[in-house]
Amino acid sequence: MDKYHPERTLPVPVEEILEFQCGITIIPMPGLKQVHEIDAFTGKGQSSIFIDQGVFEQKSPFRYRFSLAHELGHIELHREVQAQIEFSTVDEWKTALRKFPEHQRSTLEFQAYDFAGLLLVPREALKAELEQYIKILNRAKFDLKNAAYTAKPYVCTKISKSFAVSDQVIDRRLDKEKLWPP
Repeated sequence: MDKYHPERTLPVPVEEILEFQCGITIIPMPGLKQVHEIDAFTGKGQSSIFIDQGVFEQKSPFRYRFSLAHELGHIELHREVQAQIEFSTVDEWKTALRKFPEHQRSTLEFQAYDFAGLLLVPREALKAELEQYIKILNRAKFDLKNAAYTAKPYVCTKISKSFAVSDQVIDRRLDKEKLWPP
């Protein structure tokens, strides 16, 4: 993170990091989601990310940002694995992936999802945002000790706006970092 985004501003500028820091081209592709049932994939040579045009046009801005971060996770974590995949079309890419054992595919996907969450929602920034909302709840005399899980969806929704991610991403990050219940 320090290498590509030392300012640590929120939301993390994943698109700029990809294009200007990593030299990765983002290429919108019409019908990727409708025809192939995927939001994005890393192009051959790992110098491009193809993303569904509807997602690219930010009809779903959270999905767009997370998809880019997820694919960057594959590039950063699975460079050698991806280099083994020979393909010229999306169908060939999907076929090549199916040749990997299910447990390996699941592990690769889990790692890329984890990477995306860590990139877009850094731990220290998450802690700082959470502390703000805990103070708000405390001032409102909300009983966090007995109703923490009632408050969690509210807190996740509020925090998600700062990071420009879905509330589900915040929920998972809070759990992963063991920050909830506070």
